[in-house]
Amino acid sequence: MVILSCISFSFLYICARCFLRYHIFVILKIDLMDKINAVITGVGGYVPDYVLTNDEISKMVDTTDEWIMGRIGIKERHILNEEGLGTSYMARKAAKQLMQRTKSHPDDIDLVIVATTTSDYRFPSTASILCERLGLKNAFAFDMQAVCSGFLYAMETGANFIRSGKYKKIIIVGADKMSSVIDYTDRATCPIFGDGAAAFMLEPTTEEVGIMDSVLRTDGKGLPFLHIKAGGSVCPPSYYSLDHHLHYIYQEGRTVFKYAVANMSDACEAIIARNHLTKEEVDWVIPHQANQRIITAVAQRLEVPSEKVMVNIERYGNTSAGTLPLCIWDFEKKLKKGDNLIFTAFGAGFAWGAVYVKWGYDPKEDVTYRIPDTSHPLLKGGEDLFQFLDNLLHIHRLQSSVYFFADHYYRSQSAGTYAAKAIQRILSVGGGFSDFDAEYPLELFQQLLRTTYVARRAHADGNRMLSFGSHRKEGVECHNSVDFRHGDSELGGYDPLHLFGQIAVQMLCFMQNID
Repeated sequence: MVILSCISFSFLYICARCFLRYHIFVILKIDLMDKINAVITGVGGYVPDYVLTNDEISKMVDTTDEWIMGRIGIKERHILNEEGLGTSYMARKAAKQLMQRTKSHPDDIDLVIVATTTSDYRFPSTASILCERLGLKNAFAFDMQAVCSGFLYAMETGANFIRSGKYKKIIIVGADKMSSVIDYTDRATCPIFGDGAAAFMLEPTTEEVGIMDSVLRTDGKGLPFLHIKAGGSVCPPSYYSLDHHLHYIYQEGRTVFKYAVANMSDACEAIIARNHLTKEEVDWVIPHQANQRIITAVAQRLEVPSEKVMVNIERYGNTSAGTLPLCIWDFEKKLKKGDNLIFTAFGAGFAWGAVYVKWGYDPKEDVTYRIPDTSHPLLKGGEDLFQFLDNLLHIHRLQSSVYFFADHYYRSQSAGTYAAKAIQRILSVGGGFSDFDAEYPLELFQQLLRTTYVARRAHADGNRMLSFGSHRKEGVECHNSVDFRHGDSELGGYDPLHLFGQIAVQMLCFMQNID
């Protein structure tokens, strides 16, 4: 009897073990089959045309190109200086390029996340503006604010929406117009920051690629060392806050440097160890482009060679939430499927972290839309009258911005000449305009539009402006000017070119609306 009982017990035990093993195998198999990763399937980017160089900054504050390059590592930064354009404009340009490259239809986009500190308005969100401008009918959208770590947080947030299995196409954007919160009389901060935007497309995959893991942290210790004092609910805008420059970035550089190096390094080491990677298996480190010395120090602590570290700070400066995706935008063609990427950032709060990404596609041909050259120098870079008029509009905007800049900082009779030369350089960089003299079209367009330029003596202190731009409040007589953005078609005078001017304004208004 005892023997029989033992046999029965043994049989039941074996059956139970087999049953459990089978079901554990099935569960694991199902889990593996259903596992969804969020993979980056495309990149888009945009930086404004206007380039602010170290030489120009040295004429505003007591600094030099050598000092800026030696301490920060920045040669130039792009500035969105056109009146009435904010962060959403750059985000839209980046997202539109992204959708073209990934051949994505607007109706297929499920979600838009915009990481930004410089939203167009307190509300609504910049992401909501993006939905309207891009014609996204089926998406919901929101902003994320974690300053320089914003895009890092957006990557993990977007990835989790993909992992849920409910969302198929998500656009995440890092965009900031940092020039809007910079005091260009403060030599400690004004050389550091620039404007720009870039975007990723996130889609689901069952392959072992995509956003694999993240280490994200916030401790709140950074408030005294990096902040904007006014503009929030604690210190709302007032005449006092404006007069005392309280709406601009305040930073204690030494403290921020110390915390940034330590925390970015620790986060990277933690995520490398957690995913059982060796230093040799890390193909790329993408650090936040805040300061060349921070980037170098982090790379040294990680024992990663410099050729594996993405760096473009020299050309763009610190674009806050835009730095990480702009790096990928620049280096995309160097990436191969399966490459191990470590993103890391550090920002105000303090907020920091690292994200491990296994790259999801091999280099592919860029989608570009080039307009053939023509023989006429003004039409170079344009195939028809619309492009010609668009070029003229662009020149006019640049002229207004650069003229203000030259007049305010040089205070001389040569300001007009300086503006023309500066525009010549800007257009040369932008492409398509390198072979013609900027002064002639400027003079022509000035006659057509009857624009009254900035007065010789500004009525207000231009150093308190929130950004470079053709601001009418800066002593500009605007009763004869033309505002294309609002469809103003009143052109003064009765010269023979009046009819052409009217046609040009209407066409340009149309072009502005469809852009």
